[in-house]
Amino acid sequence: MKSGKWLLLWLLLVLVWIGVTGVSAYNAMSPLYVKKRITVTLNGVGTVRFIFSNAQAHNEIIYEMKSEWAPRMAETPQAFVDQTITSPYDLFVRAHVARLGLKFGLIALVPPLVLMVLGWFWSIRRARSALAPRDSPAQPLEK
Repeated sequence: MKSGKWLLLWLLLVLVWIGVTGVSAYNAMSPLYVKKRITVTLNGVGTVRFIFSNAQAHNEIIYEMKSEWAPRMAETPQAFVDQTITSPYDLFVRAHVARLGLKFGLIALVPPLVLMVLGWFWSIRRARSALAPRDSPAQPLEK
């Protein structure tokens, strides 16, 4: 195959690879954006709504509520009345999207680049061997 056809084949395979990786990244990241709403009643004072990611484990949510938010609400319950707290959702999504984005970005880019570099070295080696002088049969020297 000529080098132009190899390049087209590489380009087609790269596009398919990036497409498959993009679909996988979407499937991995989309559950992070589904919101789970939890309403907490503050001892007859009012209610507070918390927004968590649906991807967070139930135990993790309970731990965060008991260790971080319960002490704050016990100190000043009036400050939380009729509020919607989205920071647990925002922090969770930001942390996981960054990690998954890096992971899928590397998965999408590293294999095609490695394949391109290997093909480049192969074509250079092939070009050098084509340009190398060939051994010709011995001819008598003229005097």
